[in-house]
Amino acid sequence: MSVLVRLVILISLSFNIFLKSFANELPPYIWTKVNNKITVALKPDQHRFIDSNITVIESEKFLIIVDAYDNLQNAHALIDDINQKWEKPVKYIINTHWHSDHILANQLYQDRFDGEQIFIAHSSFKQTLSSKAQIQLNEKREQWATAINNAKQKLKQDNPPENLAERIKKTELALNELNSIKIVTPDIFVSDKYEIEDASFPIDVMYSGLAHTEGDLIVWLPLQKVLISGDLFDEISFGGHGFISEWQEALNRINKLPFETVIPGHGRIQRDNQALVNLIKLLQDANNQAEIAIKKGWDKTTFMESLDLTKYYTPLSDSDELTQRASRKFLPEFFERAYDLLEQKNKP
Repeated sequence: MSVLVRLVILISLSFNIFLKSFANELPPYIWTKVNNKITVALKPDQHRFIDSNITVIESEKFLIIVDAYDNLQNAHALIDDINQKWEKPVKYIINTHWHSDHILANQLYQDRFDGEQIFIAHSSFKQTLSSKAQIQLNEKREQWATAINNAKQKLKQDNPPENLAERIKKTELALNELNSIKIVTPDIFVSDKYEIEDASFPIDVMYSGLAHTEGDLIVWLPLQKVLISGDLFDEISFGGHGFISEWQEALNRINKLPFETVIPGHGRIQRDNQALVNLIKLLQDANNQAEIAIKKGWDKTTFMESLDLTKYYTPLSDSDELTQRASRKFLPEFFERAYDLLEQKNKP
């Protein structure tokens, strides 16, 4: 399955959940206090694989926000809440990587705070914003427009879903806003490490190396022993854009940090390194098995059909049905990606 098709599936899933959210009201996030300096807008469990967790760090004179929603409606609610809960200005916005569920609402931050925010991202954003993020945004717009047209066709049928017309109208308004969104260019590009020197306690923004994407940043708060990990080791990570071998190396380096709390890009707050250790094992296995398959001369289809992925389900998921479904969808991506990268590397 191509990356484009995967993105279409994810975008369609996001749209369907967004459309249904008008009928099944869930809070867009749940404020969760990590300590007196760090608060997380944690996604409700049912939506934790769709949009990202947002972290607010409170320094003495200003706030720092890590990541930005894909869902603009939820981003407006978040901005309203931040303005009500804190009197301090937002000075820094840190984007952990280029995926739309971590950058799309940047413009709303810019428009609805004081406009003086400093955006921080990895130096690879110089290329990926135009070559990948903009393409992803364009695909999202097209998918939403198609989904709205399909919903309008359902209105013409007998017994259409309840309140469908109202939900279509609200979603059309949301699409109008999406069409006006521009991707914000960062002000500070991090190639290795950047310390926010004017903060009242140490905050280090560090490049992980090639991993989940080509430009993953982590935020390390050594006094609090808190790590904001982006999507480097979520509850269930997405491997489709990852660099499998280098990702292992990045996680091994991160595992040397004395963190006690991890705020992932998606899923629940972690109090140990178990998710990291589980992902290292998965990455190792994906790389090793793909290497064996290529040496045997297997094509990718034969390789994927040979795999028994059930042994990974228990370590990577719990009794929660949504987590189990997500693990079954995302697990094959790691093995497909490992095969593709090794095959490309071995080409003469």
